[in-house]
Amino acid sequence: MTYAKTIKEFERVPAKKRTLKDMQGYFKNNAAYNRLLKLNPIIYKTYTKSFAQIELTLTVLNPGAIGGEFFFTKGHIHRKNPEEAYMLLEGNGILYLQGKKTKIVKLKKGVIYSVDEGYAHRLINTDNSQLRVLTIYPQNNNPNYHVKFKKRFFK
Repeated sequence: MTYAKTIKEFERVPAKKRTLKDMQGYFKNNAAYNRLLKLNPIIYKTYTKSFAQIELTLTVLNPGAIGGEFFFTKGHIHRKNPEEAYMLLEGNGILYLQGKKTKIVKLKKGVIYSVDEGYAHRLINTDNSQLRVLTIYPQNNNPNYHVKFKKRFFK
């Protein structure tokens, strides 16, 4: 199954870019972070389209690591309208869910993964190519990005 047309369509809308500078304090190895900060690479981009009461976002998470820790998204939890679905389009990665229990989901192409209420969630790129994931969620879901994730993922 290919999603090339869907990806191209999403990548036409303006992207929100998260650079390394935007991720200050998120990676464990501060010395490695500071060394790479001079280059300030783009860690990931998001492309969002709104439809009636829902939003679809394509997240493109670049490959890479800081101090051996894989690149990841900031991650978040929803304060209201907690429903969110994830679907892998390209690449290899993990959906990390942190709540009452910790869940580590190895993403498979074309499978839809639902995030349960009360779970913070983050994407991790475990590959040498870009990770492309489509997310579907209600508008105005009020994500909280100030989550302290406990588990780290290293090469």
